[in-house]
Amino acid sequence: MSKKALALHLVEKGLHKANLQKVPETLNEWDTGNWWISDRTAAQLQGQKVYLHKGQDKASHIGGEVIFFRQASGADTKRKVFRFRESPQCFGVPAPTTGWGNEKCIIWAPQ
Repeated sequence: MSKKALALHLVEKGLHKANLQKVPETLNEWDTGNWWISDRTAAQLQGQKVYLHKGQDKASHIGGEVIFFRQASGADTKRKVFRFRESPQCFGVPAPTTGWGNEKCIIWAPQ
C-alpha cells in the first residue's frame, strides 16, 4: 500500500526566503516558490493544506489550500511551485517536530 500526502510544511529561509509570491490580480492566492517534490506527491497535495513557516520551530505565518502545482520554470524537473488559496485557519499552526528534510515536511496519512 502506498503512502498518501495530507499536508505540506515549508520553511522560508536561505535560498527559499524570497520564494513566497502574491499572485497579481487575485484576492488571496499565493505561489510558494520552487520545492523539490515528486510529481506523485505534488499531485496528492492538490486540495490539501500547505503551511509556510519562518523556521522549523515557528508557527505558520501563512497557508491555505493547494489549488494546483506546476513545474518550476528553468529549474530541476523535480522542483514544483504550489499555488494556494490563503486561509486564516492555516495561520499559527505549529510546525511538526519531526520529519523535516530540505526545509520541508510532508505529513503522510497513517498506514
